[in-house]
Amino acid sequence: MSSSNTTIASLEAAIAQTHTDMDTLWVLVCTMMVFLMQTGFSFLEAGSVRSTSVVNILTKNLLGTCMVTIAWWILGYGLAFGDDTTSGTRNGFIGNADFVTAWSSYKSWHIWVFEWAFVADTTTILSGAISERTTTHGYLIYAAIFAGWIYPVVAHWFWSTSGWLSPLKKDIEGPGSLGVIDFAGCAVVHLLGGVASLCGAVIMGPRKGRWVKKNENYFKPHNIPFQFLGTLLLFLGWFGFNPGSTTAISNGMSIVAAKATVNTVLAAASAGLTGAFIRLCIPKFLVWDAGNLQNCVLAGLVAVTAGCATVEPWGAVCIGIIAAPIYIGLSFLLRKLKIDDPLDAVPVHGGCGLWGLIAAGIFSSPRGVSAAYNVVSTGSLFWGNGEQFGMQFLGAVVVIAWGAAWCIPLFIIMRFIPRGFGFRISEKQEKAGIDVALHDVDGTNIGSLTLSPFSISNAKIDKSTT
Repeated sequence: MSSSNTTIASLEAAIAQTHTDMDTLWVLVCTMMVFLMQTGFSFLEAGSVRSTSVVNILTKNLLGTCMVTIAWWILGYGLAFGDDTTSGTRNGFIGNADFVTAWSSYKSWHIWVFEWAFVADTTTILSGAISERTTTHGYLIYAAIFAGWIYPVVAHWFWSTSGWLSPLKKDIEGPGSLGVIDFAGCAVVHLLGGVASLCGAVIMGPRKGRWVKKNENYFKPHNIPFQFLGTLLLFLGWFGFNPGSTTAISNGMSIVAAKATVNTVLAAASAGLTGAFIRLCIPKFLVWDAGNLQNCVLAGLVAVTAGCATVEPWGAVCIGIIAAPIYIGLSFLLRKLKIDDPLDAVPVHGGCGLWGLIAAGIFSSPRGVSAAYNVVSTGSLFWGNGEQFGMQFLGAVVVIAWGAAWCIPLFIIMRFIPRGFGFRISEKQEKAGIDVALHDVDGTNIGSLTLSPFSISNAKIDKSTT
């Protein structure tokens, strides 16, 4: 009997280890796909700006990723996912363990790198909104503060096992007590990134000459193929972003991941088609608008992120259909208000992130929520659970308030501090072109020093502001 018990115990241990290995491999593969989105962001941004800003966009995004990595290692991960227990009491607000290399267990390494890819992508959202007018060091300061403080606190609220808004709280009891449904990050990633982008775009001000009517063609995207490549890479990366948020593939989670994948595709497709036909029917345009199509697809991807695992496929289609006009309307509003956002990061991430968070409180089904979070659930507003809708609204309010409370003073200080330490390049640098001014290279002829009349040596631009 003892021998049989030992054999059974050994088999159970082997099965458990196999499940752990499968889950770890799943998370690592999804991490690679999520990080691939950095390539997508870079190509999309590089294609959407003028040819004189390509090198700056690529350099800024890569440097920003490096800065985010160190900030996440030193401080961010511990604040976001470290234990928040003090004197036996959980604070629910912020973690206070697992800083630098002091991880409580090697088993958390794959989670560390997976969440790192998320914070890297979230930080990059601002890059497009303030492109062509930002100093490199200013962006790096923002990246460090965002990845080391602003983002981790929100991540702890929504995604830790003790955050005050988290559906993963270990003390959940019964239906109706679930936290905010934000399975893959409408609030933590997109809405927070959109708030930062709006604050940055408004405080930084428009690019010089942006709203002069005769300059309209001058500010159009310079490389449509780059835009499409970036969009498709982002679409591909979302297959790691949404399904990978299960952080496991064993014990039935493979079904949840598969459902999240299906809903991701449906929302993107429905938003893309809806947006394309809306633009085609507007008398002023009457064309299949390439840029609008790309951003509507991204709008659908953003909007389904919160409820990708909890809504039914028909709900994902509804979310995508509504996301397209939300994006188009907000994009038009930004232009009317003369807020210069070259990538439409605010409408795509901010507007559709907000819609997606609220939509999860409308369309999430009881069985979807129960499977995704392993709790008993009565669903959302469509199933009569108004409390869940209220929780989603509360989550939106606190993210907007938190993001604005930190980003507004940060950008104001960096925008108006003395020259040499600020966030915006000088008028001379902007006139010369940011690639030439900050990198002394022509983005259309990478690798050769620029010999144009606007080169640094000829224009005598002060390099101290770079």
